[in-house]
Amino acid sequence: MLVSIGLMLVASCVPPAPAPAPPRAAAQAEPRHPVIIVHGFQIFCGSESADVWQVWFDEAQRRGYRADEITMFDYDTCQPSVNVGAALANRIDEVLAATGAPKVDLIAHSMGSIISRSCIRSGGCAGKVGRFASIAGANHGTLWANFCPLAFWSPSCGDMLPEGPYLAGLNATDETWGDTGYRTMVSWCDLTIVPFTSTALDGALNVVTDRCVSHTEWRSDQIGATWVFDWFTGPAPSVLTG
Repeated sequence: MLVSIGLMLVASCVPPAPAPAPPRAAAQAEPRHPVIIVHGFQIFCGSESADVWQVWFDEAQRRGYRADEITMFDYDTCQPSVNVGAALANRIDEVLAATGAPKVDLIAHSMGSIISRSCIRSGGCAGKVGRFASIAGANHGTLWANFCPLAFWSPSCGDMLPEGPYLAGLNATDETWGDTGYRTMVSWCDLTIVPFTSTALDGALNVVTDRCVSHTEWRSDQIGATWVFDWFTGPAPSVLTG
């Protein structure tokens, strides 16, 4: 399902009930969770600086998040994805222990999306993630991953190969598991996730903005940050405005 900016597609089928349903806002009310940002692939390994995500940190601060309620998950992107998934599960456990929250919300960019989803599906993140926002995620890979054999130093690069073994297993049967809420967001002009429709997930609210936002520009995009935190902190918006 692809939702263009300014358009909202809502499908519902509600059978007759003997009593009126509770108000929509009350039905959607959920506690605020700590937020973890999972960055994307770095061609020369290493982790990504939290500074490039400052717009998102600032937006969280405006919403009243404490410093210990939003954090970056640092990891070496050249490590095998299964190892990174285990490290992410440990980070989530640390955040939950420090804050006393029952779950976290994840913001995952690029390759960070498939690592996070793998951890939710079959790793130690299961049952611990309330909302998952995939920003220009490599959920169905990218054609650029065909060149990953040239990056012989990075065993994780090939995990983004469309229909490769990692993604085939990750996307088998169901793409949005458990009681986690899933949303994806991408721009039509993304030249890193090719095709850009690879970000969409069956069972998620999938948004394609008609703004031209490059793959890395999402990390400093105020409109994207506002939309995601609107979802995290209040009634879930289905339209990406701006």
